[in-house]
Amino acid sequence: LLDVGETVRLDDECELGKRQLLVEAIRSDEDCGEAYRSLVFALSDGETVQMADDETMDKKQLLIEVIRCQPDDSNLYILLGDALAANEKAKIRRKRRSLDRAQLYQEAIRLDANNGEAYNRLAMTLREGEKTTFSDGRTFNQTQLFIEAIRRNRDHPYAYYNLAQVLVLPGTANLADGRVLDK
Repeated sequence: LLDVGETVRLDDECELGKRQLLVEAIRSDEDCGEAYRSLVFALSDGETVQMADDETMDKKQLLIEVIRCQPDDSNLYILLGDALAANEKAKIRRKRRSLDRAQLYQEAIRLDANNGEAYNRLAMTLREGEKTTFSDGRTFNQTQLFIEAIRRNRDHPYAYYNLAQVLVLPGTANLADGRVLDK
């Protein structure tokens, strides 16, 4: 595997680094989701990459392209939601509209109802007393979403931690298996 700074010589005139190789993969096939995904992880926050058509893309733009190529991967919606600022939206072509962080996390849950991380992240977008409603009409508050995150992934430390933070003394939360969590 190439490290970020390493290059490979293809011939006497062409020497490419990891990012350039990924850009070439995308130039060869604009639907190469894995190349977009790899570029996302090759960039630091705030960093951009110049594409073959001279367009400059940041992580958010690359994630939108990965979602275009791989629209059923719930984790991509979580990554894009995490990359957005609190009031920012991202235009998802498949949805034909712009989605904010909460809507991206809801989409991740729609795609994979067992994705505990999506419930945890969605809960973190809510303020005390707020609720979120899913397209199927189910409504959850922050506490309920943290409980859902734990139900979906019993080994999710941040969901337990976040749930403990929102419980009011002597608050408790009942888990599906009958356990009661005390703060």
